[in-house]
Amino acid sequence: MTITKFSDVGLHVGQADAPVKVTSFVNFRCPFCASWHFKANNVLDKYVKAGQVEEIIKFYDKPKETLEIGNHAHHFIDYNDPESEKIVNLLFSSQDEWGNLSKEELTTYFEENFGLKELENHQEATNLIIAEANCNNVKTVPTIFIGDKVFDSQVSPEELVETIEALLAEK
Repeated sequence: MTITKFSDVGLHVGQADAPVKVTSFVNFRCPFCASWHFKANNVLDKYVKAGQVEEIIKFYDKPKETLEIGNHAHHFIDYNDPESEKIVNLLFSSQDEWGNLSKEELTTYFEENFGLKELENHQEATNLIIAEANCNNVKTVPTIFIGDKVFDSQVSPEELVETIEALLAEK
């Protein structure tokens, strides 16, 4: 698979000049994405803190009925707010609480429980992420890109470490 260069759009965790980039396309409503997110946190944390990895999370509005409420949830994440990383953890861990709400109920739930407001200027970023997903043949979420390797939620922590270490050794 040929990987297209990604834009800077997404939630960035870590230093922009980190030598290894981990780019993931996720949807807030997907349980496999939640699993990936927490697995990634456990593995990537030390690399991010050491300035070796930058994680870029791209919230993908995937056209699938079961993910529609996740698509709506994406529009509450401010990519420029450093607190958004904590919000992402909260939203993934509370999926079962809000995952079956209507859009209107979700908006109220996010406002009341997390102090979040729907962002008005989010559609341009959303469209760019959709275009990137299409260009990179992203069919499922999560899809994770590390160097020239592509993974799904079944990637093991050992495979993540091995891939990152190999890329760091090349730098």
